[in-house]
Amino acid sequence: MQTRFTNKIHRKILFQLIFPLISGFIVISENLVNIVKEFKTRNAQFVKIPILIDDECLKNVQIYDRFESPFIFHAGTLTEEKDGILIVFEAFSIVTTTTHPNLRLILSNYTTLPKVKENIQRIIEHYGVREKVKFHSHLNQIDLFEYYRKCSMVIINKPDNFRNKYNFSTKLGECMNFAIPIIATDVGDSSIYLKNNHNVLIIEDSYSSNEVANHIRKIMDNPKQSELLGINAFSTAQDSFNYSLHSDKLSSFFQNL
Repeated sequence: MQTRFTNKIHRKILFQLIFPLISGFIVISENLVNIVKEFKTRNAQFVKIPILIDDECLKNVQIYDRFESPFIFHAGTLTEEKDGILIVFEAFSIVTTTTHPNLRLILSNYTTLPKVKENIQRIIEHYGVREKVKFHSHLNQIDLFEYYRKCSMVIINKPDNFRNKYNFSTKLGECMNFAIPIIATDVGDSSIYLKNNHNVLIIEDSYSSNEVANHIRKIMDNPKQSELLGINAFSTAQDSFNYSLHSDKLSSFFQNL
């Protein structure tokens, strides 16, 4: 039932009928701030809070060599509009069949639309990489964190579209908090926090499998520099996304509702 037409009707109902009834808004991006300002009532409060992380998952973390048995890890659903997942599969396939045959791709699940699944299988068969791709049916939190601690890199390939301009990837904060080398686009508010070759390798064209493949090679060929990317990403997460940094702002928001 989610079509362009029905989504347009849903937004109209939400903004013009529901928003005026709401006393307070917590928003995660500047674009959402602008929407709230347009449709909220004069007395309604709002506060902008980025994605939040905490350090509970980092307690007693075992340190692994991320390149001893290299793999790319993808957590979450597999979508094209939201995650540009087909480009990720193709970029991985290019790299593992040309320059780094020991690289693997591990995914937390295989939840996706039939058409996307069909295209994923087409790519896997075309490049002959089936034995190098592993789909899990489900990962509990302990296993998920274990993959985050061991993986060589993550790719967060969010296309520059309507949906991603208003969102803020929670996956970005999680991966930064695990000091993982990250390849990502800087769509929306993520551009505020991401700096190319410092805490991330930025994808300029989310539809270019060759560009993503070159970023993968750069991480694989430069383990020490890639480790520094992860360290800087962790520092960014702690300096910008740690929940303790925003507690006063949230407390003031709720007290003033």
